[in-house]
Amino acid sequence: MTHLKLILALTASLLLAACGTTNMRDVWQAPNFHKTDLNDVLIVGMTANTTNRMVFEREFVAALMRQGLKATPSYTVLGRKTPDEEAIISYLKDHPTKYVLITYVSNQEVDKTYIKPTVSTVVSGYGYPYGSYGGYYYPTLGSVWGSGSVSTITTPGYFDETTKTILVTSIYNAETGDIEWTGRSATFEANSISRVTSDVSKVVLKHIN
Repeated sequence: MTHLKLILALTASLLLAACGTTNMRDVWQAPNFHKTDLNDVLIVGMTANTTNRMVFEREFVAALMRQGLKATPSYTVLGRKTPDEEAIISYLKDHPTKYVLITYVSNQEVDKTYIKPTVSTVVSGYGYPYGSYGGYYYPTLGSVWGSGSVSTITTPGYFDETTKTILVTSIYNAETGDIEWTGRSATFEANSISRVTSDVSKVVLKHIN
């Protein structure tokens, strides 16, 4: 269980973020592991935020079940306290499980794009160049040559920031503790924990051969 112990030690205090569009950056898969092997999985979201963990695990389990795979959210068997090494290993000893899937936040990246200043010209005074006489409207003399004014508006340059949350998802053999699959995904612009789970589950399952 060496690899599983190490990852638990590194990720126990990390928080899951709520995110938007997700893409996979890199993937590693054990030669003898195949997507058809993936069944009877314990889903673990490594976060101290109980609500985020419950939503993430529940949604991920639902995604696996839609593909006919058996999965269990860890909060239903380990409780709502943040999972640790001892709790997970103890559960695995008493409850035969084939795989453990763990997702945690590795880091966040902020991309800054400089937006150049803009200069625009605004013409005023021509909007209604008419006079009236006897209930009728007619062009005024001033409107023939133009009697408006011209002003310049300048918008200063600024930096536009885009936040990417880097998630690491790994699948472990519950019996040996060896890693079978791992991948890093990048999710843009946080907004919904349900959305991040949907995105991550899709890209993870797509990249398991």
